[in-house]
Amino acid sequence: MSEVWPAWSQTRSDQELLSLDFSAIDHMKLMHELWVEKDGDGQTFCLAGPLGEEARKLLGPDAKLVWTVEASSHFEAMTAYYQFMGWGQYTTDQAWDAEPYPKEWFKG
Repeated sequence: MSEVWPAWSQTRSDQELLSLDFSAIDHMKLMHELWVEKDGDGQTFCLAGPLGEEARKLLGPDAKLVWTVEASSHFEAMTAYYQFMGWGQYTTDQAWDAEPYPKEWFKG
């Protein structure tokens, strides 16, 4: 693989990636995106669609979308992100982190 892709893309098996499942959570979910800069010198994990537009404006023109995940809270999104990256368990001391995303963030 080229230097564009970080180490996790070489170490995570397809089976491991497919096993990341949060379907048991009973809330509405928002799509999140992981973008990697072409030079491998940065990444952005943000909401998809209009809610992530400002974050994506900061990306370089050659950034690539490498992964997506749906989540119903910041905690759920970060837990999946940490698992995908192989960083261990995501922890927080912020109670709001586990709260479902506001209903206003969902269309329709």
